[in-house]
Amino acid sequence: MKIEWNPMLNTMDSAILKLLPNNQQMASEKVAEKTKELEEAKQEEAKSTQQEQQQEMPPQATAGSQIQGFSGNENEGMPTDQPGTTATPMVGITRSYFMDNFGASGDQIIKIMQENGEEAIIPRLINLLKQEQDALLKEFSWWRDSDWGHIDVRDNDFNMLATHGERLEFLFRKAVVSSRNADEETREAIWKKWSNRLNAESRLSRREYDILSKASQNIDDYGGMTSQMLASHSTATSAEIAMLIKSHGFLFDIEVVGKARNNDSKALLYGKQSPKIMLKNADNFIANLWDVGGHLEITPSGSPRLFLPFTSKRGDEFTVVLKESLGVGNIMWEDRQFVIEGDLSVQKAIRKAYPHLNENKRNAAVLLKSYEGDETAMRLLTYTYASKKEQVELLKAWGMSEDKLKRAFEVIAHE
Repeated sequence: MKIEWNPMLNTMDSAILKLLPNNQQMASEKVAEKTKELEEAKQEEAKSTQQEQQQEMPPQATAGSQIQGFSGNENEGMPTDQPGTTATPMVGITRSYFMDNFGASGDQIIKIMQENGEEAIIPRLINLLKQEQDALLKEFSWWRDSDWGHIDVRDNDFNMLATHGERLEFLFRKAVVSSRNADEETREAIWKKWSNRLNAESRLSRREYDILSKASQNIDDYGGMTSQMLASHSTATSAEIAMLIKSHGFLFDIEVVGKARNNDSKALLYGKQSPKIMLKNADNFIANLWDVGGHLEITPSGSPRLFLPFTSKRGDEFTVVLKESLGVGNIMWEDRQFVIEGDLSVQKAIRKAYPHLNENKRNAAVLLKSYEGDETAMRLLTYTYASKKEQVELLKAWGMSEDKLKRAFEVIAHE
C-alpha cells in the first residue's frame, strides 16, 4: 500500500473549529489553545536559534558585550560560556497526535466530520492521519521510509500498534522485513498471515468499514460495479476501494465477478453471488399471492391456470424453489407472475395453500370439491367460467335458477 503525505502540513487550527459543530464556544477555545501553543513554540525556536548563532561567533566579536553601556548594550553583560537554553520543540504530528489533543483517534474524527457534512476538510484530516502513522513507524529503529511501498496495513493496524506495540512490534517487523525482497505472490502471503493475526473486522477503522458498507449498498442497488464507479459514490479513491475489497470484501460478500478491458488496462467488476433462496413456507407464500391479486382461469380445453403476481429480479430462481417445495412440476415464470398450469399441478398447489387462504378460500373450496367429483361443485365451476350466453343455456339444461346455484355455492364454501 502506497501512502503519500505532505510533511509541510502539521497543524490542526482550521480542523479543530469543525470538530465540535454543536459547541462553537468550546471549539473556539480549542483553536485559541492550540494556536497559542504553536506561537510559543515558534518563539522559543527562534530564541534558541539566535543563542546558537551567538555561541558560534568568535570571542573578539562578543568581547565588548560584557561592558555596560558599550555599543548600545544597556544591560550587564552575560558570560560567553553560559550554557544555552533548550528550546521547546515545534509542535508537530506525533504517533498519538489525535488522541493526545482531541481524545479520539484520527479515523473517529474523520467519522465525525462525515456525519456533520464537512466533506471538504476530510482530505486534510486524512493527510494528518497518514503523518501520525508515519510518526509511529519512525519510532521503530528498523523502519525504512521505502517500506511504505510494499506494506499492506489498515488504519486500525496503526491504532493497535500504538496501543499494543510491545506485543505486536516483533510480528510486524517480521512481516515488513520478509516483505522487502519478496515477490508479489510471497508478499501477498506474508501480509495475509499478518492479517490473520488480527480479527478481520476489527482491523478496519470506522472510516474504512463505512467505505466497504457503502460499496456493498451500491452493489445491492446498482449491481456489479468497478472501483472507479464505486469511487463516484464515496470519499475514498478507487485504489483504496479496490484494496479494501481485496482484503476485506468478503465481510460484505463482495468479490470479483468479472473483468473488463479498456485500452489494454484491466478493470475488475465487483459484485455479489446471489445467496440461495430459502422459502420454508411455500404454501403460505402461494396463498398470499393468490389473495392479493392472483386469479384462476380455465382454458377452452378445460385446463386450469393459476396466475400469481410477483415482482422480482430472481423470478426464475423462485420458480425452481417453488417446484421443489411444493413438489409441483408445471410452474412457469412469465414476466411478473408465476403461472401454475394443468389439473395435477393446480390441484396440488391449491390443496397446500388452502389452510392459509382468506379472500379466495371459497373459490378454492369449490375447485377442490370439483376435483373430488362433487357434481354441484363441477356445475359451479363450469358456470363461473362460461360466457353469459352459455350460462343461460347451462341453467336451462340443469333446470336451476341462478339464485339456487348461488345458495349451493355458499353451502360448499362453508363445508
